[in-house]
Amino acid sequence: MLITFEGIESSGKSTLSKKLVEYFKIKNKDVIWNREPGGTELGEKIRELLLGNYKICHVSEALLFAASRAQLIEEIIKPNKDKIIILDRFVDSSIVYQGYARELGWKEVFEINKHALDGIMPDLTIVVDVNVETSFERMKNKNKDRIESEGREFFEKAREGFLKLKEWFPERNIEYISGENTLDVEYNELIAIINKYVNI
Repeated sequence: MLITFEGIESSGKSTLSKKLVEYFKIKNKDVIWNREPGGTELGEKIRELLLGNYKICHVSEALLFAASRAQLIEEIIKPNKDKIIILDRFVDSSIVYQGYARELGWKEVFEINKHALDGIMPDLTIVVDVNVETSFERMKNKNKDRIESEGREFFEKAREGFLKLKEWFPERNIEYISGENTLDVEYNELIAIINKYVNI
């Protein structure tokens, strides 16, 4: 089972994704956690390019994310398809960030990624939603990477894109959690969602 976590920067998705790993381990489930971009030796090199201080055009950015994703699918996801795989970001981040916020077109970016995905899509996607003000407040003392350094308008558009995912992909299991609550409240919401989809 492939479970992905999505959301704008500092939404709390990474924390919740790791808490879910702990939950599955307690339940004696075979679980793997990984992240995008990165997760493989090549992917981590691509991550350095994507998040470093380089001037990257929007199309190159989309293609680099897709390249990292293709490697992750071949090295990690396909060989472990019998396990629960939890990803901190996946294809929806490209669809939203490059497709919607950078205005390359969400359908066009999804098309770019179809070769990388090779038919693999998440069984469940959890979008952790926060307003941009909260995101910026949480990032204010952080040493920001290239994408985190984008302006408010970019992240407003990105948030809007994440909220449109269910409209764009009505056939998929996409659930939303507010990242504005305490971690305990968010975690309880997450486990309630997981229990709808996973036979523990």
